[in-house]
Amino acid sequence: MARARKILLPLVFLAAGIGGFAWFNARTPPPVTAAVEQKTWAVTVEEVAKGTARPALRLVGVVESPHRTDLRAAVSAEVAAVHVLAGETVQAGQALVQLDDADLQLQLRQREADVAEAEASLASEKIQFEADRKSLARETVLFELAQKDTERLRRVVRSQSEAEAQLDRSRSELQRAGLQLVARQLAVDGHPARMAMLRAQMARAEALRDQALLDLRRTTVAAKADGKVTAVHVAAAGRVAAGAALVTMFDHSLVEVRAQIPDRDLPRVRRALAGGGSVAGETVVDGARLALTLERLAADVAPGQGGVDAMFRLADSVQAPELGRVVELFARLAPEPAVVAVPRQALYGNSKMFKVVDGKLAAVTVRLAGRTFTNGGGDSRLLVRSAQLDDGDLLVVSALPNAVHGLPVRIAR
Repeated sequence: MARARKILLPLVFLAAGIGGFAWFNARTPPPVTAAVEQKTWAVTVEEVAKGTARPALRLVGVVESPHRTDLRAAVSAEVAAVHVLAGETVQAGQALVQLDDADLQLQLRQREADVAEAEASLASEKIQFEADRKSLARETVLFELAQKDTERLRRVVRSQSEAEAQLDRSRSELQRAGLQLVARQLAVDGHPARMAMLRAQMARAEALRDQALLDLRRTTVAAKADGKVTAVHVAAAGRVAAGAALVTMFDHSLVEVRAQIPDRDLPRVRRALAGGGSVAGETVVDGARLALTLERLAADVAPGQGGVDAMFRLADSVQAPELGRVVELFARLAPEPAVVAVPRQALYGNSKMFKVVDGKLAAVTVRLAGRTFTNGGGDSRLLVRSAQLDDGDLLVVSALPNAVHGLPVRIAR
């Protein structure tokens, strides 16, 4: 019996343990299996709406004028008066600087006297020519009479030897008459040459007189066109040499903004200008919005320059800013059809964007068509074009560091 108890007792305890475990499992409810949720990323989207938009270039330019000029002294003289100051607006013909004209008045009187002398010489030559012409006729008659007298005496001398002395005198008179006739003929024949010389002297004297008169008029330095004075280089009572700068001014109706267009944007600008097209623009100066028009592109490029200078003409010259001022401008190109304006962060790389399809990202290949600016240039958006985008698509416009095709996402509210 003792041996039987030693064998049966462990079996009883084992059976009791198994039974208790089974009873405990029967009383314990089955464990609830937790569902594993897939992680999604919150994104911001915009609804696609294709349309036509004008791309724009954001440029930095400098205000300048192609008609900026230095007004210089034409003569050496003292400065009698200065009528303007730097920064003033002047009208065409307005006197800016007055030079002393006392010396030029004397020079003009001398030149006028030279002209009067030349006129007198010309008149004298005409009178002398008339006298020579009349004297030539008379001396021709005297020469012919002397010839006849000599012939008669020659015939007489053949029969009367005592008349030889008289013949010699007659021949002498004939020679003198011939010399006078030749001299008179020479004076008459030289008349055209003397007249040409006197007329040349007359023209020279008149030119010098006109130059003196012009120099006298140039003592009053006046504005050639409406404009603004940028600098005054002289003061009253000073003396200036011929060619010295007096006043610097510019025509404010011809004010431009020179800005450099990068090489990457040049093809679009050239296409916009092709066929007589135009490129409009605008800039804001001191709170005023000024309209611009692209007039022309520069004909040369400086070494190391990454673009070509473009000259924009201001439409309203009255509000033209100061020369040399740096301004920001926006040049608007030809309209682009079927484009979508998106934020810069919506573009991944140079040609990829994402749209939301059935809660997942779908990659879209796009092509850049430019950039547009709003709120005076404060906001900018990219203009993209893609055949994979349709109106109503939900385009992701927030940046995701791990954006890939098929990534689960949820739209942020």
